[in-house]
Amino acid sequence: MYSTIFLGLSLAAWVTIAVVLALFLSLIFTKIPEDVAFMGVIAMLVFRCCTPGQAFKAIDWSILMVFAGSVVIGKAIETTGIAQALAEGVMQVCNGKPLLVYGPGGYRFTDFLKAGIPMTIVILLANLLIVNLIYPL
Repeated sequence: MYSTIFLGLSLAAWVTIAVVLALFLSLIFTKIPEDVAFMGVIAMLVFRCCTPGQAFKAIDWSILMVFAGSVVIGKAIETTGIAQALAEGVMQVCNGKPLLVYGPGGYRFTDFLKAGIPMTIVILLANLLIVNLIYPL
């Protein structure tokens, strides 16, 4: 459909990369990533990266409903005061020291990095191996 325009990628590929990057950055820096997602969908349709039918088929409605339901339940827990009551209960159990392990254990942030970085690398390597075994190129 599109010819190669830059670095071996088509216009559709560059639009898709831009949309994913914009969405990723909006998740980090803004409170309204859904607006960026909507604009990204419109951009991908305008630049014919996919058809409306393909976009509609790509929606996993079960995941969307779980997400919507969890947002509603979370708001209800916050509005009714259950979240505050749970937080206060946990603080009483911990004698006023937060993150159950962090405070009483005397841990520092660097302690979590020392354990977390090697574990993240192991998980990354395992994922790469498993994905390549299941979906070989």
